Amino acid sequence: MKRLFTALIIFGFFVSGTFGQIRPPRNHMMKRQKELRELEQLKLIQTLNLDEETAVRFVARRNKHLEKIRLIQREKNNIISEISDKLRDGEKINSKKYRARLAKVEQKMLDEKIRFYNSLDDILSDEQIAKLIVFQSRFRKELMHMMMRREKAE
Repeated sequence: MKRLFTALIIFGFFVSGTFGQIRPPRNHMMKRQKELRELEQLKLIQTLNLDEETAVRFVARRNKHLEKIRLIQREKNNIISEISDKLRDGEKINSKKYRARLAKVEQKMLDEKIRFYNSLDDILSDEQIAKLIVFQSRFRKELMHMMMRREKAE
C-alpha cells in the first residue's frame, strides 16, 4: 500500500506538470486523457482499499466495462452527427425517429452500467460498490470543476 501511495504522489506531480501547458496538440491531449484515467484508477484502488489480487480483477473488469461504454458513446455521437449533418444540409428531420434512437442508446448505456455494478458482487463488498459509485460521481464533478476553473483563468 505504501508503494501505491508513493506511486500516486509521483504520478500526481507528473500530471500536474503536464496540465501547465497551453492547448497542446492532439497526441498530448490523448496522453493527458490516458494519464487521467490512470490517476482515477489509482485513486479508486486506494479508495476501495483493494489488495493486489482484487485490484487486478477489478481493473480488468472495469476496463472491459469502460470499453463497452466508449463504444456506446460512439454510437450516440454518430447519431448526433447524423442529426447535425441533416440540419446543416437543410434536410427534413424526423425528430421522433432520432429521439427514439437516442433513447435506445441511452438505455443501452444505463443497462451496461447496471450490468457492471451487478458483476462486481463477486469481488467487492456492498460497501466498496457504494464507495465506487460515490467516487465516480465526485471524481467527475471535481474534474469538471477543475476544467472550468482552468478555462476561466485562460
